[in-house]
Amino acid sequence: MGKVYDLAQLTEGNGIDTNLVKLFFFENKDYYNALTEFLETFGRPLAHYTPAFVVNSPDDRALFMRDCLGIRTTLMRLGLTLAMRELDIMENAAHAGNAKEFADGQIKFDAAVEIYCTVIKDALLY
Repeated sequence: MGKVYDLAQLTEGNGIDTNLVKLFFFENKDYYNALTEFLETFGRPLAHYTPAFVVNSPDDRALFMRDCLGIRTTLMRLGLTLAMRELDIMENAAHAGNAKEFADGQIKFDAAVEIYCTVIKDALLY
């Protein structure tokens, strides 16, 4: 098993403590490479799934869940807890057949990944 990083330690409430970010990257020099690997692998994660496609087709739902498992493993390895919560929203919505909730979850998941990208880029300036 690879290293586990807890990006949640950088947050205060719903915000991100910039000083903690700087310290975190100083202590975990290989974190940037790990997150880059994740972003390059998934790009816009799960974006090829449309809500109706996933929630209405048992076969496509099964493929979606399989892909989620792979993504979840990477999220856990990198400690990306915020993105993992958003992935839960999409999985639960797919199980329930709720296309609107699934679409909202996809938007939140993409936003969570974008937040991490921004944090990484900002931290590299220091």
